[in-house]
Amino acid sequence: MQGVVSFAVGDPAAANAPLLLPPPPPDPLSTPAPVDVALRWLTALSLVLAVGSLIFSLTVWRSELVPDADVYESLSDALRRLAFGAALAGIIVAGGTLLRASPTAESSLLFTITGSRIGLVLMARLLLAAALAGLLRTAGTARSRWALLVGLGGLLTISWLSHSAVPQTASTSIQSGIATAASIAFDFVHLVATAAWIGSLPALMLVLLALRKRGGKLHGALVTLLVARYSSLATAAIIALAATGTIAALRHIVGIGELWTTTYGRALSIKLLLFGALLLIGGYNRWWLKTESVTSSTLSRAGLRQLRVNVGLEVALSVVLLLAVGVLTASPPARDAAQTGSDFAETVAVRDVALSLQVARDDLAGDIFAVTARGLPTDVQPEVVIRASMPAHQMGEQELELREVEPGRWGARAPLLTMPGPWQVETIVRAIGMNDVRHTFIVDTTPTSAPSTAAFTLPVWALILVLAFLGVALCQLPLGNTWQHRFQLGSLVMLLGAFMAAVSPYYFTRATEPSNPLSATPEVLAAGQAVYQRSCVTCHGVGGKGDGPAAQSLPGLPADFTQPHFATHTDAEVYGWIKGGKPGTAMPAFGEQLSEEQIWQTITYIRQFYLDAQQAAR
Repeated sequence: MQGVVSFAVGDPAAANAPLLLPPPPPDPLSTPAPVDVALRWLTALSLVLAVGSLIFSLTVWRSELVPDADVYESLSDALRRLAFGAALAGIIVAGGTLLRASPTAESSLLFTITGSRIGLVLMARLLLAAALAGLLRTAGTARSRWALLVGLGGLLTISWLSHSAVPQTASTSIQSGIATAASIAFDFVHLVATAAWIGSLPALMLVLLALRKRGGKLHGALVTLLVARYSSLATAAIIALAATGTIAALRHIVGIGELWTTTYGRALSIKLLLFGALLLIGGYNRWWLKTESVTSSTLSRAGLRQLRVNVGLEVALSVVLLLAVGVLTASPPARDAAQTGSDFAETVAVRDVALSLQVARDDLAGDIFAVTARGLPTDVQPEVVIRASMPAHQMGEQELELREVEPGRWGARAPLLTMPGPWQVETIVRAIGMNDVRHTFIVDTTPTSAPSTAAFTLPVWALILVLAFLGVALCQLPLGNTWQHRFQLGSLVMLLGAFMAAVSPYYFTRATEPSNPLSATPEVLAAGQAVYQRSCVTCHGVGGKGDGPAAQSLPGLPADFTQPHFATHTDAEVYGWIKGGKPGTAMPAFGEQLSEEQIWQTITYIRQFYLDAQQAAR
């Protein structure tokens, strides 16, 4: 006769404790509120347009490039008005966002502003947008520069309230603060690069429309020069966007499948597709202008018309791209959507029903099982049953009936999953008047060292490469150098960054690895010698020269502690070899035989072999 009998071990009162289900699994495809999406979209659109127009005016539209002073002054004023209009729109949107942030209708605006960090940042955004509009009311290069600084401050408020501002997980609060600040900084650079590229497109379009009526060879040559300078600006922005965007994607997405299984991932996919389309159109414009310049010294009216059409298409795609950014920032990151607050959670579609199973382990009175069913008919009263079995161990099937704890959620507590390994948990939802909804979930209770949704940590070498890419981006700015000089400088920066990234893991490891906490006192040396005589002398010899009795029978000679080469290895490296063994050699692991203090004592003792050899050589 075979069977399984389960026993609950723990506090008997826990069996009668109220059943608290884990939080319901988030819907990864939930749609954010349209008002929130619209506010975020318009915020990005207005500030990116204002900052982009100023960047275009200060880097691309230069007085020394325009021989006609009237044309320069007229279009400079038009660009200023464009940025001014965007700033006014930013004031309205910032005010709407501040009102939207009120917790309840009864909450005062003053409480919203002073009662939270979000309110303070939103108020700062409103004041910065107002200051930006004030600076842009009248013309002037100096005022434009101050306006650019204020506009950059407005972009920084977006980063302060973005996903990147969520505190980073780290071993200490200082490291967490540094990691969070770096994440905000990269997000800010991403926004500035967005403004420099797509925020400058309407300014370029405005110049093209203004020069349409003027025509002439002079203005055709001016357009060619402006597009070339804008291409340098766009190249710098695209490099920065690629570097910082990759960091954000790695941080917020766990797996590639989340690009189409979560709202955040789908918005990111649309953004990437639009990004690629803009790259193709921009690349085509650059190639087409280069071809035109070879066949003709200036652009014809037809050529200018075609360029305006292409740039107009880029502007339209940019507006849609920023809408995707609005959805992206209003949705929880895919990495957060995967965190359910339980040890197991999975949602499947069974016909028209979204069926979810959650298991919270390690409860004193057993595991907590929670089932959520969305999409059931409203006129039924379902019953929910789960059946757990482990075929690998020929364990019988155990059935558990769940009760409705919350509307649409059923739960129960029972010690069903008593052994580690993969369990088959069949979940059945049945009711009179409908077909059964059932699915078999595979719940693996094997202990794991860390959840798959652990926070993403950027390696030091990758951080150096990202900074190198940003350096290359700065080298591409149209600040007077020829494209050959910019290419050479960018190549030098990239080579230097690649070299530093290659050598940084070694030096970073040396700087952060633990050091020997013990000093070479007589007591420590005596304890280390005792361990050495017991565990090491057979191979390494009495004098530490690698000439012990068993040395000749080994596939490779043991380490000679008297040689300078061994002295170059750090105490942390030697500690790792003693504790875990040295791969590729006959050195075994002593981690289960020696305590941490004994290992450090042994290291302190074997260091004396080299010191004694050096003194004897003198």
